[in-house]
Amino acid sequence: MAFTVWLACCGGQASTPPASPASPPPVSTEERCRQQAKACSTALLTSTDPHAIDCMAEDAIAYFGRDQLVIALAAAKSEFERTGLSFERVEVDPPQRTVSSGDQLFAIVPTHVTMKVPQGHIASASYLLGVSKDGGATWRFVDGAGLRPDNVKKIFATFPPSLTLPTREKPQLLP
Repeated sequence: MAFTVWLACCGGQASTPPASPASPPPVSTEERCRQQAKACSTALLTSTDPHAIDCMAEDAIAYFGRDQLVIALAAAKSEFERTGLSFERVEVDPPQRTVSSGDQLFAIVPTHVTMKVPQGHIASASYLLGVSKDGGATWRFVDGAGLRPDNVKKIFATFPPSLTLPTREKPQLLP
C-alpha cells in the first residue's frame, strides 16, 4: 500500500521508494522474560514503593498475601540498612527454556547477585521463577531462594513436573 501511494504521488516513476526507519528486531520470549526479570529485581531491591510487589507472580501474592509481602519487604530493607548490607549488582541471564503448563508459561531465570557486607562482598548465584499468563508478553517473578519441590506446587497449582528447580548454591564471600 505504501509503495502504491508513493508511486501515485511521484508520477508513477519506477524508482526505489524512500527508506523507512529500521524497525527494531523482534524480541524473543526468553529475552523479554530476562528484561522483565531485571526490571523486577531492580525494583524489589532498590525501591521502597510497595507497588514493587506488583512484579511478583500473582499466584505467589495470593498465596502469601499482598500485605504480608509488603511488610516483609519493608522489614528486609530495614534490616539490610541496620546491618550495613546493600545490593551492588544484579545480573540476570535469559532462561534456558520456557515450559507451558495449563494457561501459563514457566521459566527458570538465572541470577547473579553481589552484595556489600561488613566483611567484604558476597557473590551469590540463584534464580527467579518466571510465570506468564499471556503467552510470554508479560512476566511476573518469585525469588527461587524459598522455593522447593514440596512447596512450589502449593503456590503454583499448574507448575510443570518437567521443570526442575535448581539446587541452591552457597554464596561466596569475596574480599
